[in-house]
Amino acid sequence: MVKAVEVVEGGSKEQLGFGGFMGLEPLAPWQELPYPDALLLTSGRACMALILDLEKPRRVHVPFYTCDTLLDPLVERGIEVVYYRMDDQLMPLGIPAPAADELIILIDYFGVRSAAVRSLALAIGPRAVIDSTHSFFTGPPPAGHYGFNSARKFRGVPDGGFLFTPQHVELKPTPNDRVHSDHLILRTLGSGEVVRKANRAHEERISTRIEGASEITRSLLHRLDHAEARTKRLANFAAAHAVLGPQQSLSLDLEELVGPLCYPLMPHRAIDLAQVHAAGIFAARYWPDVPIRKGAEQFPEDVARTQRLIAFPIDQRYTPEETSERAWQLTRMR
Repeated sequence: MVKAVEVVEGGSKEQLGFGGFMGLEPLAPWQELPYPDALLLTSGRACMALILDLEKPRRVHVPFYTCDTLLDPLVERGIEVVYYRMDDQLMPLGIPAPAADELIILIDYFGVRSAAVRSLALAIGPRAVIDSTHSFFTGPPPAGHYGFNSARKFRGVPDGGFLFTPQHVELKPTPNDRVHSDHLILRTLGSGEVVRKANRAHEERISTRIEGASEITRSLLHRLDHAEARTKRLANFAAAHAVLGPQQSLSLDLEELVGPLCYPLMPHRAIDLAQVHAAGIFAARYWPDVPIRKGAEQFPEDVARTQRLIAFPIDQRYTPEETSERAWQLTRMR
């Protein structure tokens, strides 16, 4: 059974639900950082900002189906953004070959398109940048390419993203000193409005500023068992797929997975996300800014995808049995 933990927040009782952002995790013996040869910056958007400063592109091709935070460093630098579409399997549709003064961003959505994205990047060439913020465990991009990930989407850390570069970059960034771990502690204890407010306040402190990850994050990443977390995620993904696979319109190959963010359920019939949340399953919405972004009427498939996809949690806090039980709960929703 999924065990609910009652905590008192502001006088009301809340249950510790299934999913949501990571809290503090059990510590393991000290180990090397997951990617010791990469630059550990404060966030994926900071990694993107440094790529732009190094390459100084005139134009960047970006999928419309993405978060505004990926666009922020481009907008800040006045770089032209050209959007492209995704097909129904979360792969680029009709993308151009980028010119020498252009870049194209390829996103490994939810960590389920890693092999296909890497193959596409090789076909395009070094002007293709791989956004692995949904695929922390995939590792460096193909040789000659830029790539980056996000630690805090996968681990209980306040910030952090690894930047992979084609050549060595001589940079010793000042660590981010504006983060704290209050939200991580609160999330470990429970959920509710107090926890959500703490997390929102923390997210507002994450910026595009090019700086190193906080010392808190660096220390925690040395003391977390990354191999175990990856193994648990794969087991939970398989458990979710065993239940939700018949409802899934995406083609998923479990043999190709490295370490996914979630189980991205694109159901044949829509499921009300409010009902999912009411059941204590904290599935994130990717991304609420897509339908209201300028030009959204030109990308109806991406708008529909935003409203339909259920990012079912499969992270290392849970067992396959807990994951399976929650997945069965999802199948009964209308």
